Amino acid sequence: MRGLAFLAELTHALYQHDAACRVIARLTRERDEARHALATMQPAQAVAAPQHADSGGMDVEVAAPAEAEDGMTDEVIAKLTKTAKTLSKQRKKRSKPAELATADQIKQMAQSKSQTGLHGSSAQITSMSLGNVTNGLLLTGGSDKKAVLFDTDAEKVIATMTGHKKKVTDVALHPSADVALTCSNDATVKVWTASAGAELQSVATHSADVTGISLHPTGDYFVSASSDRHWGFHSVETGQTLAYYTDESVTSGLTCAQVHPDGMIFATGTADNMVHVWDIKEQKKLTTFNDHSAPVTSVTFSENGYYMATASSDALIKLYDLRKIDNFHTIEMEAGNKINSISFDHSGSYLMAGGNDIRVYASKVRSRPLAQLVRDARVRCAAAVCAPFLPCTAWSAPRMHVRPCAAASFRCWRGSLPFGPFSPLACGRKSTSVRQKLTSVCVCVRAFAPAWLPLPAHQTWEHLKTLDSHKKAVTSVAFGQHAQSIFSTSADRSLKQYTF
Repeated sequence: MRGLAFLAELTHALYQHDAACRVIARLTRERDEARHALATMQPAQAVAAPQHADSGGMDVEVAAPAEAEDGMTDEVIAKLTKTAKTLSKQRKKRSKPAELATADQIKQMAQSKSQTGLHGSSAQITSMSLGNVTNGLLLTGGSDKKAVLFDTDAEKVIATMTGHKKKVTDVALHPSADVALTCSNDATVKVWTASAGAELQSVATHSADVTGISLHPTGDYFVSASSDRHWGFHSVETGQTLAYYTDESVTSGLTCAQVHPDGMIFATGTADNMVHVWDIKEQKKLTTFNDHSAPVTSVTFSENGYYMATASSDALIKLYDLRKIDNFHTIEMEAGNKINSISFDHSGSYLMAGGNDIRVYASKVRSRPLAQLVRDARVRCAAAVCAPFLPCTAWSAPRMHVRPCAAASFRCWRGSLPFGPFSPLACGRKSTSVRQKLTSVCVCVRAFAPAWLPLPAHQTWEHLKTLDSHKKAVTSVAFGQHAQSIFSTSADRSLKQYTF
């Protein structure tokens, strides 16, 4: 009887939880629809900044950019949507290249080239971008207020870009056009003719340090992030600001930005340890991750668009499955290792982090233990004895049969572990199979179970290689073509290349 009473209480609690989730989802949807309607009726407010923004404890007067009057036109939105659909289809057909470096080859990597003197005699290299990995060109930014286009094959400087008034904080090299982007603590983003080092546009939308930029997959737009808590969406060709936005929940400056490979969303890190994911087209915040305990320093997406990795000064790398909004793995380094840059290779097989040194990790897919699956699903049944999973003839959905110790019959639980809620229903079916008792959980699976109940694989990341040739903190890392080379920059003023 005690077992039946427990199940009745659990049933009531689950129904209450489900009802509450439905109410919250409905209210959230109505709120978002109201915000979108307001933005549609009053477009000027969608791109205007508040009167004051937080910038290092100082009140800074913020003016809405004059260029933002046209905003996100139907033409711009159509281009973004078309690009996303095209790239998504191409990505599904893509397979890993035969030339992709193997784990053993990664382990054999060593420094092959090193360059110093790209920037001033005492200037640190703060950032790097490869653009097109096949042409040997990369772009660096420095604390000397300059950006440098460098040919790694010929080992010579192609152009130097001068015009910022403060340190260059991030750079982006266009993969198919002769265009370079730079941003700076002088609150501007500049667009350059890369090969000539000639300034084309200067975007002065932000009111504080611009901390990150990311080129959109169309190649026609870019995103900027700033300490003024706002992000901007701009045209590469004209420098026009099409959107300038923040959310009332964002209370600290943005520290980095990265556009998703499909181009419909992007992520920003913040100085108060948060990661926000934004919808470019709708100009709204989609979700927030608060798993770090120190400022977020870098955000990156895998090329297939499924995974996002974030790094922080707390010496942690968090990996998220965007299909489930799930932090499925954490890489923990020793305390004090401030991670400044992370990057996936193009295939998504490898992840690299730059901090006190450079570390390369390989993706491994393993079967998840059943007990872990149950713990993830938050299934609990005190003092219960487990019976095997059996398909219930009365329902087409998978069921789980559980027999409390004090009860004579099994209960049938509806749901698919671990993705949905369980609702107990009366079921007189009994099992004579061997039972297995697990600590604080009540489930076991027979060999035939995967035929009707898919068990998701568990992805982990195995450490392959550490490269420690830099004398100071690594500021930026990137993979070359097919992960057959690695590039890094550092506060020690050097640019290094590694091969096997």
